[in-house]
Amino acid sequence: MLLLLTRWGHNYYALRHNYEEGYVPLVIRVRIDLNKKYVYVDGRDFLYTVFGMWDKRGLVKTYGIVKAYQIVSNTLKAIYGDKVHRYFEKASKTIDSNNRISLCDLAVHDLDVALAHANNRIVIRGRYNVTFKSSFFVEAPITPDTGSRAMKRSCSKTLLRISDLCLPLSWASSIIFP
Repeated sequence: MLLLLTRWGHNYYALRHNYEEGYVPLVIRVRIDLNKKYVYVDGRDFLYTVFGMWDKRGLVKTYGIVKAYQIVSNTLKAIYGDKVHRYFEKASKTIDSNNRISLCDLAVHDLDVALAHANNRIVIRGRYNVTFKSSFFVEAPITPDTGSRAMKRSCSKTLLRISDLCLPLSWASSIIFP
């Protein structure tokens, strides 16, 4: 699986997280045909944290449990679409962290959640101040012919627009051109 990000996310991973002396950040624009590649949301920097800790921070102390739930639920729907609500609603009813993580696992693999997240326009600041709009894992390899074919097709419900894949230049030959 490869990690694909929008412009906000690739700046972080290319210029800070994965940066080493002598690396040259590489940005590759791709469109992924969902009929040909498996794609799921990368929830590590934001979604898993929200599912696991939404009721353990200052939001509940400030607004109370009901209002905090509404705020978090509405925010998740704005970023991940309406379908994420069914997973979050169940997660919010348990204090068992394993159950919350399992429900988030289901959410990140839901195609409707991934499609809605691909269209997200809200800038997210996640763990470690990672700033992004959307982030995905995509089945590897992504070959030049796959990308060029997908770029020529019109966008539909089965074609996920993912702006940029960003890797250090030294990784490109082994991952993209096997």
